[in-house]
Amino acid sequence: MRRASLAIGLAACLLCIRPVLSQSSGLVVRDVTVISPERSAPLEHAYVRIVDGRIAEVSRRPVKGERELDGTGKFLIPGLIDSHVHLIFQVPAMTLAQEAAFPALAAAARAQEPRSYLFFGFTTVIDLSSRPERMATWNSADVRPDALFCGAVPVANGFPMNVIPPDVRFRASKYFLFDPRQADRIPAFVNAAEHTPSAVVAQMAADGARCVKAHHEPGGPVSGPLPTPTADMFRGLVVAGRQHRLPVVIHANTKTGQRMALDAGADVITHTIADGVGPDGKLTPDVDSLLSQIASRRVGFQPTLRALYGALALIDPNYLKDPRASDAVPRDLLDWFTTEDGTRYRDATLSNSGGETAFRSRLVAREQAYAPVLTKLISGNTRFLFGSDSPATASYGNLPGLNGRLEMNHWLAAGVSLRKLLEALTIDNARAFGLDREIGTVEAGKRAHLLLLGANPLANVAAYDQIEQVIFAGRPIARATLSARSR
Repeated sequence: MRRASLAIGLAACLLCIRPVLSQSSGLVVRDVTVISPERSAPLEHAYVRIVDGRIAEVSRRPVKGERELDGTGKFLIPGLIDSHVHLIFQVPAMTLAQEAAFPALAAAARAQEPRSYLFFGFTTVIDLSSRPERMATWNSADVRPDALFCGAVPVANGFPMNVIPPDVRFRASKYFLFDPRQADRIPAFVNAAEHTPSAVVAQMAADGARCVKAHHEPGGPVSGPLPTPTADMFRGLVVAGRQHRLPVVIHANTKTGQRMALDAGADVITHTIADGVGPDGKLTPDVDSLLSQIASRRVGFQPTLRALYGALALIDPNYLKDPRASDAVPRDLLDWFTTEDGTRYRDATLSNSGGETAFRSRLVAREQAYAPVLTKLISGNTRFLFGSDSPATASYGNLPGLNGRLEMNHWLAAGVSLRKLLEALTIDNARAFGLDREIGTVEAGKRAHLLLLGANPLANVAAYDQIEQVIFAGRPIARATLSARSR
């Protein structure tokens, strides 16, 4: 009897012991340090289980999977988000005529572009001026980051509509705003009722846009005398955006534009301004107040510093020698950039600027004007959103993926912390564009867009050069296979 009781008690005790390992299921990243922006501290010796493309579990409880990645001594972070790109825009430094003249080069570059974004850790990108058809083409590729888009809102004959040939301008952009100031220049077939702020935003929502993009670009010989929406148009876009839950992003590269964007209630302002300092090199009082309000109102702000530094790359002899350039674009294209054909854009840019010395002087002056603006925004704890503006121009200085990696360096040089950078690359971008239920953190239920790094990104920005695996929707991809070198 005593033996029977002992046996029963032992059996009951054994049933109370939790198994060391759960049953096998999905992909498991084992014994890894999880760094995720919602956590105040890294989670060491963690096990992350992924099932059907989503994170099923994050814990210190050891689990096994049908497939496992050893995370010992490594770091798992959310996939990065670049919220300012222009996909399938054009091959760097190539005109459309040159693409036709060098079809093999152009085809190889276009095939590599989505892989390059993944190579540098960007698992989600937001095209700020695209259409659903282009996004469908991009997202049909087997290996690529998720791409979402903003509907771009040009004014009838203003920027950027005025750079489109007149015979196609009004048929090419169904999102343009009817501008009563230019009624006599708008074709008779245009129905003005279909091009009000409320109508175009409703159309964007129906097309699956994630956001609304509008421009405030100064007038001049290129952009014309009436280049921007009026204040009422901007307010109308914001009201319509709220109705359809689409954040409004306003391109504004002057203090006048940023003031108008702020007053209209824009959700995101993109670009650092260069006209905010006085003769003494300090912020003028009006700009100091403007930047304080951008910070206090928690408006999303994209510094997009590569718009400046990508231009400076044209006169930097070391830029194309960066080994990472060979990861971003095919070797043959890198070689082409140094040919007579490949340097035409650079040569034309320098000529139009009065020569290399004048070009450099103008951009360095802008760089110096940026410094107090960024210092003010950083000290005000501005809600920075990471965007690389790739490509900002037709320059080879904005190579896909690499442009974002270099943007990180500029942020740190300006004084942004590594923690702030990670947040801007992940959860802050996700929240700003309504994606935070799906991506932006390493949490159960989220899509498994993740990066396995060989170093800690909160200790050194160079950790982003040590990505070992890109996990896209639960599918691990060895980073080396994404490089242009591997094709």
